[in-house]
Amino acid sequence: MAELVVKIDNDDAPSGVHSPVAAFKVAEDYGLTLEAIHPESADPNLARWFHVSTSDTQKLQMIADVLRNVPGVSAAYIKPSAELP
Repeated sequence: MAELVVKIDNDDAPSGVHSPVAAFKVAEDYGLTLEAIHPESADPNLARWFHVSTSDTQKLQMIADVLRNVPGVSAAYIKPSAELP
């Protein structure tokens, strides 16, 4: 399963699941939902990080490419797979 990680600027980080933020709309357009990596954290720096996982790596790459051009998104990348030492 591949994972897309997204960092949103503080001003655009939503306080709820249903957000008008463009990054969330992009994910929805591809049939996916960005979820907070640290949903219980009160730390504003951790609240900026979101992710989505799917087995469709091509779809994640397309979403990452689009998100990199969305205002308010400071990072969008596919997390590398874990490797044994």
